[in-house]
Amino acid sequence: MTLSTFNRRESPLWQIVEFLQRKGSATIKEIEELLGVTTTAVRQHLTTLQAEGYIERRPVHSGV
Repeated sequence: MTLSTFNRRESPLWQIVEFLQRKGSATIKEIEELLGVTTTAVRQHLTTLQAEGYIERRPVHSGV
């Protein structure tokens, strides 16, 4: 499945890309809330976007 198969306005993938363009970065939780989907669904979408070269994923390290 490639990103080019999706309609820009309706695709959750494009919603994520547009959200990240506006915000710069986002957590899994923020994207869950944006799309109203599960963590698993968000991770699958991000994996697709990364494989297509649309995003770079960086782990977030929380300090104590």
